[in-house]
Amino acid sequence: MKALRNLLILGLAGWIAWNALAPKAPGDRPTLTLSNGPLRLEVASDGREMGRFEQSRLGGNAWYYHHPAQGPSHYQVVVRDSTCGSEATYDATEMTVLAGGSGSSSNITIDISGFGPFTSLEVDPDSQTKLARSAPARLDIGDESQTLEQVRVAGSTCAFTSGEGSIEIGQRH
Repeated sequence: MKALRNLLILGLAGWIAWNALAPKAPGDRPTLTLSNGPLRLEVASDGREMGRFEQSRLGGNAWYYHHPAQGPSHYQVVVRDSTCGSEATYDATEMTVLAGGSGSSSNITIDISGFGPFTSLEVDPDSQTKLARSAPARLDIGDESQTLEQVRVAGSTCAFTSGEGSIEIGQRH
């Protein structure tokens, strides 16, 4: 019983320290950009730690974006050059991206995985979608011919003209 109490106290102290010491400013994690030609999800280089994508160690197809700063609680999503306008902005915790190309299509869900201070951005493809890490901070989605078709975010569906548009994902705490 005493060991359990000590473990709970230690866990609570660690959680408080993490929340007090980890950066929490809106810009604490770099922006990710989902862009066309070929379709890729890439971390914007702004001179700070970029983090990296890693595939799930628990099986499955999901990839996770790891970064030393505290994990996101929501996203600020900016959809550019779509049927939603030249620059539509949404607050969300999940979005679904549909892409198409020469005879194939890809669906990925981008959401927040984990709990409390131990959250990360999760990229979860459907069973037919191929994701490949071409650099530590870059995921290639589908084959070379695939482009953005639409995104569903915060109750809206935005469509793209083939080869045009992009999606910026700002990770906010």
